[in-house]
Amino acid sequence: MLPKNEWWEIIANYNQSIFPLQWIVLLILVGVTLYLMVGEQKKANIIIKSSLCLINAFIGVKFFLLNEGFPLPLRTSQGILFLAISLFIGLDLKYKKLNFQFPKSGFKRMFFIFGMIVMMIYPFVGGILGKDMNYWIVLGTLPCPTTAYTLLLFITAKKRENKILFLLLLIWAVPFPPLVQIPKYQVYEDGIMFVLGLIGLGYLIKDIFYKKSIE
Repeated sequence: MLPKNEWWEIIANYNQSIFPLQWIVLLILVGVTLYLMVGEQKKANIIIKSSLCLINAFIGVKFFLLNEGFPLPLRTSQGILFLAISLFIGLDLKYKKLNFQFPKSGFKRMFFIFGMIVMMIYPFVGGILGKDMNYWIVLGTLPCPTTAYTLLLFITAKKRENKILFLLLLIWAVPFPPLVQIPKYQVYEDGIMFVLGLIGLGYLIKDIFYKKSIE
């Protein structure tokens, strides 16, 4: 495992190398989320899935596979993971096992609204903690907030039959924050992803057992 100072330098160098792309992508995700809330659901799903397909492929290649700051086994395994996530999101454009939505009412609607507000706050936690902007964890170009955002869409989805994709997201979201990100690197904002991962895991188990019960 990388020392703390080396890990944070990788984040800073990556953010500097892509600036201002991270803020452009963040604004795009804000825009597509708002369109999901007020626009036509079918078109919104196509836009969101296309965006997430490209974003996860970019993270897999640029942040991991081409990032020589990470040890080769880590950047290869995690790069492949995010390319796999990108592939399954892309395939869903055809097979439509996912149907993201802005819930019409009830707990899920409030959870979606609150969750999206938290997603927008995610990058600024670093600023609140006194970190330079180069060390901020920005949604859309870094893996953890992007995974958290996708999990929130999954949890509140109208249809979430893409269980392989769900599992790939949970592989990243559940074990890493409490075991690595928070205790070793003090990335406290990744607690958001961990909480969503635990909730998502509960929904995945529920979906599996519920489906079995009606077959």
